[in-house]
Amino acid sequence: MTDQDKVNSLFELADVLSHQRDYDEILRLITQKVLALFNSETASIVLVNPNTQHTVKTIVRDGGSINKQQQQLLQTNIVGWVNKNRKSFLSANIQADDRFRKGLFQNCDVQSAMSASLVFQSVMIGFIVLLDNRNNQFKINDVALFEKFALICA
Repeated sequence: MTDQDKVNSLFELADVLSHQRDYDEILRLITQKVLALFNSETASIVLVNPNTQHTVKTIVRDGGSINKQQQQLLQTNIVGWVNKNRKSFLSANIQADDRFRKGLFQNCDVQSAMSASLVFQSVMIGFIVLLDNRNNQFKINDVALFEKFALICA
């Protein structure tokens, strides 16, 4: 998929979401599109209460073989990092990522991870997390597009 195709895909998503009223269908469309756009094995949307920052709902779509316990461990830590640092997350090799305690992810099959916050009217309402078993699956140039994707979804 070319960069122009990816940008066009964002516009298509914005158009589809603007006509959708069914909450569950909106979440399904978002996860389906993000998996395809970034060729990821697993996508999660974590919605939080803006007042307490506690998780309200988590939606997971998988196209891969990532262990559910590993996925939850990764998701919790990555979301916590994004929330604390107020910036997007990218790791080409999550097992060796020094932003986390050494050995925390040593038994995880996941290699690459990317996450961005969902912000609506300057309030963080959730996060999108992508996980993949392939090393270096997500690149630095993917982050800008991923942030725009999250902006449209919020």
